[in-house]
Amino acid sequence: MQMNDIQVIINLKNTDTMESTTEARQYCREHIIQYPEHKDEIVGLYDLFMCEIEDDNNSIQNEYELLVSSVEELIEQDNE
Repeated sequence: MQMNDIQVIINLKNTDTMESTTEARQYCREHIIQYPEHKDEIVGLYDLFMCEIEDDNNSIQNEYELLVSSVEELIEQDNE
């Protein structure tokens, strides 16, 4: 593998990460607007998402799915 190949792989990974974090941030913003009473919890879940994706062993898509399910569960509990 040549240096250019390695740079392409790094750039692809960074692009995936940027798109995922942008998507996650937008998802959280929308839910904070809808459920302002849960702002602190949603921000905390987003912070956890960011910490987890910094760990190279964690799947970005999996962490995003966990973020979404956690926010949905939080809102669902409030509606009970």
